[in-house]
Amino acid sequence: MSSAEPTADRVARADRLAPVEVAEVLALARIAGDADGADPLDEHVLLRLRDPQAPAVHLTARSADNTLTGYAHLDTTTPWPASGWSWPCIRRTGDAGRVGR
Repeated sequence: MSSAEPTADRVARADRLAPVEVAEVLALARIAGDADGADPLDEHVLLRLRDPQAPAVHLTARSADNTLTGYAHLDTTTPWPASGWSWPCIRRTGDAGRVGR
């Protein structure tokens, strides 16, 4: 990752994530959890994230250098479908909000 703070400039939607993308999401979740003092992944999202057959929509935000800067999990089987987080350093800049649009 570059020394500059990452900023999201593109958001992608996927029904499935590749194993390397899952690893990136889990690493970002650890960073966010360490910064916040709470794990952003509940058990349901963690299980869905790791199961390539689970019905879900994954939204990933990436900076210009392809660094994962945000993630949102949309479960297509529940009435409360969304869970997401971003790099702590880009919060309140408006970039993380792009994932939800």
